[in-house]
Order: sequence, then structure tokens, then C-alpha cells
Amino acid sequence: SESDLGQLNSKLFADARERGFSPELLAVREETRRGSLYPLVQTGDTEALTAYLDAGADPNEKRIGDSDTSLLSLAISVGSEEAVATLISHGADVGFVHEDGDTLLHRAATKGTVAIAERLISSGVDVTARNQMGLTPRMTAIVAGLRHRGDSHQRIQELVERVESIE
Repeated sequence: SESDLGQLNSKLFADARERGFSPELLAVREETRRGSLYPLVQTGDTEALTAYLDAGADPNEKRIGDSDTSLLSLAISVGSEEAVATLISHGADVGFVHEDGDTLLHRAATKGTVAIAERLISSGVDVTARNQMGLTPRMTAIVAGLRHRGDSHQRIQELVERVESIE
């Protein structure tokens, strides 16, 4: 029953505190208990994420106390291609913009996650959007590529350039 589940959750929470689990872990556990999808994205549990979304959960849920994060931006920050695909297929807003003006494509370009950048581009994100510093996602990929090894940032730059030339 609902009350039995509530009692079990209370006991688990108390036990976790007694065993000295971190406050962050306890916060994630509490957030999950309240039905938030953020911990599912954070931990990469795309099976549960899909089940919740299929059951009608909001793919654009706003995190309590953090309006500068979306489920999709969290999935990008943890590099979960599967969560990104799942959220987009369930109607997540690919036009989300962070307070610093970064779009989701800016964030993918910074991380160098090519598959995620491809998914965002194919979903219709604005490849010419400028953040507060005046940088486009292509420029962001160039800057990030100067600090990191490998060719992922170069590949994102080329992807964005191809789309820019079409538009």
C-alpha cells in the first residue's frame, strides 16, 4: 500500500543517514522519491526514464530551485546519448537556452559529444544562435577544441558549418 511504501522509504532514508551516506546521495534519493526524472538522467537509468516518459511524465520538467537546467541539458552534461535520444523522442524542448545564452548545441560543442550534436542538429536546433559572449556553437567548438585533444570538436565544427551553409 501507499502507506507501507512511505514507511519503507522513511526507513531507507534513516538507514542511509545512519550509515553516513553523503548529503548529495540523500538529496538524489529524496528527489527520486518525489518523482523527479533528474536522478534517472544523472545515473543513466534510461530504462526507467523511458518508462516514466511513456507513462506521461513531463520531458521538460523543471528542477526545483534550478531553472537553468533542463532534463535535456543534464543528459548532455553527463554525455548520455541514449537519454538525449529518449528525451527528444518524448518531446523535450531542444530550444532550451541557459542563463548564459548557451543553447543545448553550445553545451554539446563544449563537451565534444559528436553524436549528441548530430541528434540536436537533426532535431532542428538553431546552429547560428549566439550566447552572451557572442559565440555561436561552431565558435564554441573551435574554442573548446583548443583545450582538448582529439578530433571531436573539429567534427562538431564541420557539422555545424555544413548546416550553416545550407541555411
